[in-house]
Amino acid sequence: MSLIRLAYLYREVLALVITTVTSLFIFFTNSAPAVRAVQADLAGITNIIFAPQRWYRNILSVKEENRTLQETVVQLTLLNAKLMQYRTENEKLRQMLKFAKESRLDLLPARIINQNLMASVHTLMIDVGKNSGLHADMGVMDVHGIIGKIISVGEKASEVQMITDKNYKISVRVGDSRELGIFSFDQGLLGKIDGIRKTLALKTGAIVYTSGISDIYPADIPVARIVSTRQDENKAFQDISVELLADIHNFDFVFVIKK
Repeated sequence: MSLIRLAYLYREVLALVITTVTSLFIFFTNSAPAVRAVQADLAGITNIIFAPQRWYRNILSVKEENRTLQETVVQLTLLNAKLMQYRTENEKLRQMLKFAKESRLDLLPARIINQNLMASVHTLMIDVGKNSGLHADMGVMDVHGIIGKIISVGEKASEVQMITDKNYKISVRVGDSRELGIFSFDQGLLGKIDGIRKTLALKTGAIVYTSGISDIYPADIPVARIVSTRQDENKAFQDISVELLADIHNFDFVFVIKK
């Protein structure tokens, strides 16, 4: 059916549409006060009709802004945690640098890259090895005291037996007379000193040092602090309980003692 035929059949409807559109155009282009009032009323009605749509769009916009803000907060939180970690690491490195400068020992700093705290063995891995001139039976310490000794060495990493290992023992000196004893680990942060005669007077809080009679540790490196002593008449030696000085749980860096 042609457009002319279609227009002829619906001429009344077409005429009504044209008339209505023309009338509305003339009406709304008129600047008369009455026309302006009607236009204002229509604008108010339109505003009411489209209010739910605007509300829904605002809700979607707020949700999107909240999602963006949440992502930003998470990113900033992670960044802050990373910066705090760097700050802590920097403080530790400064402390180590100061300690190394003031120490009489030849110390090589190393980063801990792994820990093994199984019930049967306590070891850790450090990121230096033969490439730094290391070999087995070199002592390892932190700024507070003895950590352990190297038991195996690779090209770029070494395994350290920790002072908390049940098979670890070290010769130490205690008291003003610097009497020889043997340190071994007990539990928690505590160890014990064996071989000290009952007649030797010891003070709680006194520091126990390496004896220097082995090839592993130079003399006078702090090992532990005396926390209690007990004399048993049925034993030849007194029972001495000591607390480790080294930070065996919260450390990232250690020193290898190169002498």
